[in-house]
Amino acid sequence: MNKAQIVGVVAVGALIIGVIGFGIAGGLPSFLGQQNATSSGSSSSDSTGATGTTSTPTLVIGSGTTQTTGTIKRGPTSPEPNIPLKVPVDPGISSSPANPAPTSTNDSPNTPAPQNFTIHASDESADLTNITVPKGTPVTITFFVNTQGTYYGGLDFRSSVLNTGTIKVGESKTISFNANQSFSFTPYWPASNVAKPYKITIVAQ
Repeated sequence: MNKAQIVGVVAVGALIIGVIGFGIAGGLPSFLGQQNATSSGSSSSDSTGATGTTSTPTLVIGSGTTQTTGTIKRGPTSPEPNIPLKVPVDPGISSSPANPAPTSTNDSPNTPAPQNFTIHASDESADLTNITVPKGTPVTITFFVNTQGTYYGGLDFRSSVLNTGTIKVGESKTISFNANQSFSFTPYWPASNVAKPYKITIVAQ
């Protein structure tokens, strides 16, 4: 091996040693920083006990340069207590259902008792010409046309409320109504529409 070759080998060896030395110099501080952080975390855990663990994470920048990024405190984990939810209740509001409104058994005022009447009539008169009842009374009247004193065509009792229609001599007809107002029946000859000289008055009071 000549002198030039020896110089080349020495130069290559020096280059390799330099590269290795640079790598060791850059990695050693980072390694030492991680060891310090681990040691600090273990020490803090021993001193705080059940209260929590505090660790300081680090960030490696460049070759062997470290920078603290913040402090994180972790407390002990434990299940949250199951606390029942209490809803405030207004003391003025009753939990019982409201009293139902009373139901009326009668939709209308008391109705008077029904009343029945029978009237015997002729061309000149009738045995009952005035009927007085409480207002709203159900009234039933039977008109009977007498054979004596009555023209053979019979009579027709007419009013502003209802009419009997023709009633032959010796026959009768029954009508019913509610006496909600006062009115009068007037007898007529059906064939000639001639009114007879009397009235049968219904008084509702």
